[in-house]
Amino acid sequence: MFDDVGFYLFVGLLLIAASVVLGGPLVLVGLAVHSTFRSKRGLLLDDREPIRVYVPPPRTSTPRARTAPRSTTSPPSSSPIASRPSAPRAQSSQLGVVALHAGLDARARKPVQDALGVLATTLAPGPEGRLRALHATLALLDAHATSIAYEGTRAHAHLPQVEARGVFARETADLRARYRYELVRTDASHATASSDTTIAAPALRPRAEEGEGFVVVSIVVAARGLVAPASGFDPTAAALVRLDAEQLVAFEVIWSPAADADRMSSLELETLYPELHAVRHDVGRVRCVCGVPYAAELATCPSCGRPVAEALRVG
Repeated sequence: MFDDVGFYLFVGLLLIAASVVLGGPLVLVGLAVHSTFRSKRGLLLDDREPIRVYVPPPRTSTPRARTAPRSTTSPPSSSPIASRPSAPRAQSSQLGVVALHAGLDARARKPVQDALGVLATTLAPGPEGRLRALHATLALLDAHATSIAYEGTRAHAHLPQVEARGVFARETADLRARYRYELVRTDASHATASSDTTIAAPALRPRAEEGEGFVVVSIVVAARGLVAPASGFDPTAAALVRLDAEQLVAFEVIWSPAADADRMSSLELETLYPELHAVRHDVGRVRCVCGVPYAAELATCPSCGRPVAEALRVG
């Protein structure tokens, strides 16, 4: 008989033997699988932390994005893109500088001189005043379009502000340098001066070889976003008409001669303004059979009196 200690020892040995013979391999395999599973996942989770298992979605074939057929019609007005108001255009930081020249004959000379003289003394200050003066000058030229015998344009586009200021100053200074006496000048402060120099203008008397005289009107404009055509009087004038007060930065109109008694023939005009070109055939230089050159608008040679029909065109 076994005593109590022996009994319990015997039972314990039997249980160990039974677990080794029957259950041991299953327990060992289970531990191995569990250990291998955890080492692959690399999870070392605290028992207090809930285990979050990532279950990937079932693999399905992803359809290719379909390209909508290109429509040949404009989008309907109810489309969000079509009905969305366009963003306001940013103000251009670049400027264009344009010079527009017109040489008008005797029919328009005095009316244009008088109208520009009044405009110079009634010029309103500020951007709106500049714009009105520009439009008034262009309208004046348009009203006397049939008297325009010479035209000229020059444009500088896409200039930084500093460079545009220099170009504008050079254009206006070049035009003012072509005459000696400045009779009327109105600046931004609305001040009118009779002359820039201390030399007084002499008494002027028309001469026979000058005829009834021409007047050249030059408009110089600096404006934001101004891109004038490379050439052409009418397209350039149209571009200036379309400007608004916000765009217009600087404007100057220079006309010469300014005095009624100061006459300039087409022969003198072509010498002083070589950049202008004639748009008519009854102006410019002709040479009489006596050898004297004179302006084509004169009826007779100022030297010998022969009719202009007998003269030869020069140039």
